[in-house]
Amino acid sequence: MSILENEQVQAALIALIVVGLNALAQWVRGLNELISSIADVINLSGHNPVMLLDLGTVLRPEHFDGTDIHPNEAGYRAMAAAVMDVIARM
Repeated sequence: MSILENEQVQAALIALIVVGLNALAQWVRGLNELISSIADVINLSGHNPVMLLDLGTVLRPEHFDGTDIHPNEAGYRAMAAAVMDVIARM
């Protein structure tokens, strides 16, 4: 019997993965807050405004094929349309 077939080992590995994913999510939230703060400072300067685009509001499950984190063609088209919308609002 392989050590990976042990239910306790599997449960411990799953717990480690969950803890790691939660830490990564917290880091990403912090990075997003930092980027937003930097954009606010740049925008206060009055030079070349920075407009943020949250792709979480653009991409949907149908924009992924399930093999990895990258969007499919429909996802790239949705992102391009969102960028064009931001440009049009500038």
